Amino acid sequence: MTVGTVPHRTGTPPAQWFWAAYLVTTRTPGLSALQLQRQLGIRRHETAWTIVHKLRRAMVRPGRDLLRDKVEVDETYVGGQE
Repeated sequence: MTVGTVPHRTGTPPAQWFWAAYLVTTRTPGLSALQLQRQLGIRRHETAWTIVHKLRRAMVRPGRDLLRDKVEVDETYVGGQE
């Protein structure tokens, strides 16, 4: 069921992975492993750390284009005319 996906061979229930993915992607300032551990009631910090870091790695697209021109991030503008 999880072959070829981020939670493959982790032993963590799929429901926890879905909640973790939701929390990691919707928290504006980000989410630490400790916050995830507390939020989901995960016993071992190492498990929470693994989940957070696997999700972060999965969200990065190697070879992505660099940002340029005018960019809006969380209602903040970076770049444009000086």
